[in-house]
Amino acid sequence: MGNETEEYELLIKGIWKERELEIEGFFNELLLYSPRKDNLRVLLSRYTRSFSEGKYLTGIFEIPFDFTLQAISYDGTTIYHPTVPEGQKRNHSVDHAKLMAEMVSKKNGSIIWKNTNASQQIKAIFKGKNLKNQRLTKIYFRNLPEYEAIALYESHINLIANVGPPSDYMK
Repeated sequence: MGNETEEYELLIKGIWKERELEIEGFFNELLLYSPRKDNLRVLLSRYTRSFSEGKYLTGIFEIPFDFTLQAISYDGTTIYHPTVPEGQKRNHSVDHAKLMAEMVSKKNGSIIWKNTNASQQIKAIFKGKNLKNQRLTKIYFRNLPEYEAIALYESHINLIANVGPPSDYMK
């Protein structure tokens, strides 16, 4: 048997690799539209709704990926996020502030972020449950100079440790 750590790393990298065609297509789609910030908000809202329903650019999925789309300005303020008000800076922890600063500095690339957050999709699935979530997020980010913004596609892998007592799920 091989090294378990290497096996898990390959598994996680493989999950993200499977999603990358879709993610690159998403960034390419954004470049096709008129460069106005209000258009960017509308586009990201439309894509968030469509992707949440499992309707992706490459096909329809019965169980959608867990993701978050957002856009930030060059100073790191929110242009679009499904749960964060426009104009707010998203640096709710020292770790997150460093990530945001790195994305603003680099403008293109990807970063892996370990966190305990849960997306709207996961919260909806486990609504009313005591969710204990460890999440690995690969944030893909691309400069959109026409918008003076950076688009982010957060691809989440959730490791759900607890969703409440077993009696909640027993029949």
